Amino acid sequence: MSVDQDVLIELRDQVISTALPLVEDQTMPAEKRFSMLMTIIEADPSIELLRKAYTVAQTIENSVVRADALLDIVDEIDLLLEATSPEQDTDNVTT
Repeated sequence: MSVDQDVLIELRDQVISTALPLVEDQTMPAEKRFSMLMTIIEADPSIELLRKAYTVAQTIENSVVRADALLDIVDEIDLLLEATSPEQDTDNVTT
């Protein structure tokens, strides 16, 4: 099956544009809003969305779930930092 990547990217962007306003719905549970934001961030990372995820994570009432959410944001930031940093020569790293 041949897949047109440009068409898929365009569709993904349309879905994200449709989903983002739903995440702003304050009546939705914070855990669900956070989950939706993280899914969107994985598809289309941005600092603005990471900040929104952080804000939403802080409103999660259960402290264990809130801590997991905050660590998920740290993990996503670390992935982005790794993807944007120049490759390092790990053979010459000393401990």
